[in-house]
Amino acid sequence: MSYNYSNHKLVDMLIYRRWHQNAFSASRLYAESFPGRHHPAARRFVYFVGRARETKNLTAMHGGYAGRHRPPRMTHFEEHVLDIVQDNPTIGIRRIAEQVSTSHMAVWKILNENQLYPYHV
Repeated sequence: MSYNYSNHKLVDMLIYRRWHQNAFSASRLYAESFPGRHHPAARRFVYFVGRARETKNLTAMHGGYAGRHRPPRMTHFEEHVLDIVQDNPTIGIRRIAEQVSTSHMAVWKILNENQLYPYHV
């Protein structure tokens, strides 16, 4: 299970540095210092410090293209999907995806960006 830590809690995890990069000792000290909080496993300390060093950011970047350039989407493809929905508003996402040979998530994203929702179309 993934657990999202606030910036405040991530800063508290800098205990890792105080224990000379010993993740197990840092994890134990964190649990002792903050008994009412969720206690991260030792490997989370290693992951967090590596992420902070690499990205210069405490919080995780969410999304498939976090920090990278997103490739442009083909507008004719989007128009084709929207035309199918306009012709048959009761059609399902998976059937549209089958017709245009793409994933159902790509169709869902196009509909969502155009404020169309599969259960309201």
